Amino acid sequence: MRRIAITIVAVMLIAGASAPVAGARVRPMTFDTAVDSLIAGGYAKRIASDLCGLGTSPFGFRVGGTTADDAAARYIADQMRAIGLKNVRLEPVAMDVWEYRGGSVAVAGSVYDATSFTGVPGTLPKGVTGEVVDVGFGTAADFDAAGDVHGKIVLVDFHGDAFWANLPGHEATLRGAVALILTTSTADMSFFADPDSLGSNDGEYDPAWIPLVSVSRTTGDTIRAALAGGPVTATVKLDAITTRSFDGGEGYNVVGELPGSAGGAEKVVMAGHHDAFFQGALDNTTAVVAGLVTAKAMKMAGYVPRRTLVFVSHTGEEGGIVDSWYDWTFGSWVQATQTHPEWAGTVAGFLNFEMPGAPDGQVRLFMSPELQPAVSEVVAANGKLKGPGLPTRLFPAVGTNSDEWPFTAAGIPSVLLVGAPDSWFPWNYHTTNDTVDAVDWPFFGTCVKLMHRIGLRLDESLVPYSLAARADQLGGTVDARELTAAGASAATVDRLTRSLGEFTSATYAFEKRRATLPASVWSQTSARLMAIEKLLSSNFTALSWWDDTIYPHEQVLWDLQGVNAAIGALDRSQPQVRAALDALAGVGYSSYGLLASEPVYLHELDRHDPGYWAIAWGGQGHLPQPIDVMPEYRLVGSGDYDAALIGLRLERGRQVGQLNERLAAIADVLDAATPQVDSLR
Repeated sequence: MRRIAITIVAVMLIAGASAPVAGARVRPMTFDTAVDSLIAGGYAKRIASDLCGLGTSPFGFRVGGTTADDAAARYIADQMRAIGLKNVRLEPVAMDVWEYRGGSVAVAGSVYDATSFTGVPGTLPKGVTGEVVDVGFGTAADFDAAGDVHGKIVLVDFHGDAFWANLPGHEATLRGAVALILTTSTADMSFFADPDSLGSNDGEYDPAWIPLVSVSRTTGDTIRAALAGGPVTATVKLDAITTRSFDGGEGYNVVGELPGSAGGAEKVVMAGHHDAFFQGALDNTTAVVAGLVTAKAMKMAGYVPRRTLVFVSHTGEEGGIVDSWYDWTFGSWVQATQTHPEWAGTVAGFLNFEMPGAPDGQVRLFMSPELQPAVSEVVAANGKLKGPGLPTRLFPAVGTNSDEWPFTAAGIPSVLLVGAPDSWFPWNYHTTNDTVDAVDWPFFGTCVKLMHRIGLRLDESLVPYSLAARADQLGGTVDARELTAAGASAATVDRLTRSLGEFTSATYAFEKRRATLPASVWSQTSARLMAIEKLLSSNFTALSWWDDTIYPHEQVLWDLQGVNAAIGALDRSQPQVRAALDALAGVGYSSYGLLASEPVYLHELDRHDPGYWAIAWGGQGHLPQPIDVMPEYRLVGSGDYDAALIGLRLERGRQVGQLNERLAAIADVLDAATPQVDSLR
């Protein structure tokens, strides 16, 4: 496999260095030495510090489209121009803009700082005053146990590992509470585990619900201690306002280009997002800095890419639309689907940074399956970059927690580099702890250098896609016996199996002959590979109910299997009630149905419907129609098994029909792709 070396086309010195003595030999600067110099000279930290100094509150906060976020966008554009990037521009993103300016909770004679989640409405300047009622985790059962909360302020222990803040927020609103105080305890340490830190996040919140503020665990413990002594009154203040997109809410994606030598429309995109909670040094200021350092180091080394290298800084990754389950990665979704739909089929790869330079960091790489072999080779060939944060964790899957997902679902293969270890998130993620002082700059440099090498592979004349890797991954989800046992049509399954076999054979045959392709056809073959990738990724990148990336048939199959299991448990002389209930609890969104009151649960089903008005990037995910088996669950619980079976059999018929449609659609895509792969010669 041909590797691209960094060629020095011009000798460039770091700004401010003295001129060489006449006759002295000037050593050419490599990309790596340029990166090292930019870190050692303070360039990277200065940019990060400047961006982290922008905020709408004393804690920071530059949430998408706010005054601070807009200032960050303009600053980044100025830096791109100073580096010498071309066609630098701000691309507007119509979005719901939530601007946080401050918040507090006054209780027991003291005033405590408070933040909030995106989309949450503010209070009047005087705040909201009421008696505080502890409602535990904020489930429907917890509210029932707490009694009447009308006109009161509820205290909720955030159980983010099980459900999000929208559930207790909606529940409290329906029950007449006037405000909600969110805190944490040792019962769930998945978020905001540091007892003295404040936390914030996307809210999936409706601005029509009651104000919600988030306080530290220590403050929450103080309130609970006061409640143990008798009734407590608190005043909640939240200075926050949401400007809807139809009222002029707008943010900006920032774009700058390093033109490619080959000309034409083909590109490689490198990105991070500039919106942030608090200072957001690692989430995700260092990603923006990584893009700027990459661009500047390339210019310093005289590197000219073959494909145009597009540097992007996104807004709205942390939130950009209200009353939506899919309220994050908003700016990248707009860019991939509305601003630049033409990029799908012309962008060789989307490279995204998240948290490069985290303390005690470890590189984790998430990627489209087509890129796994190439990325694995890059990692294996760069042992000199190993050490703290050595890149040993590679995943042939694209997650939904960052900006690469909308690009992948649009048909562009992607790679995400995450620099933070799992242990970083509970204590630091979206908290006051995420500051510039925490950044490990040498590790940051390792992340930049590794991603640059991956970018070099994507810039090769013949793009390094492995369609065989895609075929193998898809094949792992297609089990003919499992599908027919679930109820899928034998004819449909046979057709899919045949189509998958032909596609797999074609991809393996291409893998064998690609090494013999003459250089004269590489450019043409790459263009055709990108077109095939657009077809595959846009049709095969789907969502589970829990925001995992899956294939379009998988969630329907899992739901159908749950319904089948429940029917099997009930349709017998001695019904197995516990088995039936357990099976139904795993179907669709039933776990929310078990935690929330019916109106809250049904609202969440509506927000997962493909036709929901604010479905946003969820609309790219081939979502099935939401399935609701809670009526049957309640019938089983009441002992009316016959009525439950009637409903479940009707649901089974709907799910079988939907599964057959999805299996046939996958076969259609494979049948369209196979001759295109066969023609790659």
